[in-house]
Amino acid sequence: MNKNSKSRIKMKKMEKLIYRDWIIAFIYALVIVFFISIFIWPMKVKGRSMENTLQDNDYILVSKAITLITKYKYNDLIILNYNDDSITNKIVKRIIGLEGDHIRITDNKVIRNGKILEENYIKGTTTGDIDIFVPEGSVFFLGDNRSISKDSRILGCYDKSKIKGKVIRKL
Repeated sequence: MNKNSKSRIKMKKMEKLIYRDWIIAFIYALVIVFFISIFIWPMKVKGRSMENTLQDNDYILVSKAITLITKYKYNDLIILNYNDDSITNKIVKRIIGLEGDHIRITDNKVIRNGKILEENYIKGTTTGDIDIFVPEGSVFFLGDNRSISKDSRILGCYDKSKIKGKVIRKL
């Protein structure tokens, strides 16, 4: 075996190692993307029901996993499935009431457990005549653009198990 042959054999071995390293890196990247997509995913806001907080076509990051390690809180922005004419849409809404809360809407005011909420984030007026206790395991939610939002005033309270995720960041 001459020196040239040995050199070619070494080059082929190095090429195989380089290809193997690229394949391994690609597999790691796929695994990372897969796990991130389970825990965090981007979503595009469609509609104006969350103006002024979120605009139509804004992008947000959503996580289901965070809801497994933390409890829902007032003002959390959540993602829900809403069926409209047999089409399932994902909607973004704000948690106003948690299980056991007494929610009243009267005279364009939202009253939770006897206290009028200070809601400097809303657009429009909060119409409706609601007097409800939020059932165990459920949430009461409203959109920020109250005059056009389909929310708990129309859809009622939602079971927490129907919540698809929580907004963790606006992009």
